[in-house]
Amino acid sequence: HIHRLPVELLQQIFLLVVNDVSDCPSIFALGPTTISVNFASVPLVFTRVCRNWRVVARSTTGLWSRIRV
Repeated sequence: HIHRLPVELLQQIFLLVVNDVSDCPSIFALGPTTISVNFASVPLVFTRVCRNWRVVARSTTGLWSRIRV
């Protein structure tokens, strides 16, 4: 029944999770000669749950302001 949550509440939950991570990991994993996406990092993990979460996560700018590139 998570799909019944209002968008604003889901956004706040996402932000609470991101703010609880002391050192927000990079969304990229760097190898000696490659760069790959680290899908296990917050906030990318939110975008992989379902379409609704992906839309909400992408529209929540506070999620993307703390990532290291």
